[in-house]
Amino acid sequence: MDRDEQFPESEWLRANDVSNSSVAGLVPKIEFEPVEIADSEITDVVSIFEEMMINGGAVLAVVRITNQPALAYRAASHVDAGAAFYEHLFTSEAFATAAGEMEVGDELLVDLHRAEIEEPTIERLSPYKVDGHLASLLMFGGAYYGFEGGGPDWEEAPSTYGTAADAKRMGEQFVDTAFDYRFSDLDAYRTSEQWCNWFQPPILAWDETLVVIDKRYRLVWILCLTDMD
Repeated sequence: MDRDEQFPESEWLRANDVSNSSVAGLVPKIEFEPVEIADSEITDVVSIFEEMMINGGAVLAVVRITNQPALAYRAASHVDAGAAFYEHLFTSEAFATAAGEMEVGDELLVDLHRAEIEEPTIERLSPYKVDGHLASLLMFGGAYYGFEGGGPDWEEAPSTYGTAADAKRMGEQFVDTAFDYRFSDLDAYRTSEQWCNWFQPPILAWDETLVVIDKRYRLVWILCLTDMD
């Protein structure tokens, strides 16, 4: 995929000079733009999720941080700026455009944070595990339809999408296409919180938000899944 201009090495060095105390104040200044994704290795995975989540949905949204790359990098990756960053991201016009059907509103229903002083609502995921996490989500499937088969009927989906090995391969192809296996450039996070009304209440079993921040290319990838019984 076309990732546009990368984050220059000089900007990486500048980013490390930004003090931790000033990071939170930088978040409202971050600007985003939507990015269209057309690679079949990525869109095919999203399509499978859409078919399996028959009472909910699947959305992949990708946005680029367009301004102040050094400051944006620090703000996006710093633990104490977590809640402010996610609310700024998910209520932005760029995310609304990229996410299409999702309607978030002006504020999140849940503060997404990784603070140690209270129960975290979003957790860090090792970048090395993103492909396996995608495979696990595929295998878990939706409330009625699964990757290997099952459900009341399959009129709108094939009887099976493949085996566990196929799911793992799809996860790997997604990561290879999106990130070219540049694991050191990535920060990854996940949550099952219903942070906006798009997620289907009341059962949390099929709710998932996966966020991967590509610091070198200033891209934020967001995959949201939901379904209900």
